[in-house]
Amino acid sequence: MPDLLTRGSLGADGRVGDSGWSNMDIFENYVKNHFLKFVQGTDSSQPILLLYDGHTSHVSLHLIEWAKSENIILFVLPPHTSHLLQPMDVG
Repeated sequence: MPDLLTRGSLGADGRVGDSGWSNMDIFENYVKNHFLKFVQGTDSSQPILLLYDGHTSHVSLHLIEWAKSENIILFVLPPHTSHLLQPMDVG
């Protein structure tokens, strides 16, 4: 993975599991250490809405509790429907 990020944009990050796929640890790390860093506004009292697919590697009670403490609203799309429900991906 480091080779893929050599010419990446400033602040770019990426990880894969041993299997080559994402997992819960990778997703939590991304949300906590990358996503939050770039979406936090000047007023932390304003909630952040995060829409994402409901793949099993993205859903955990620990993540839900953390998101509540950070004023993040998690909106989980049904599994295997993001290609239908996210028109920006299709456009």
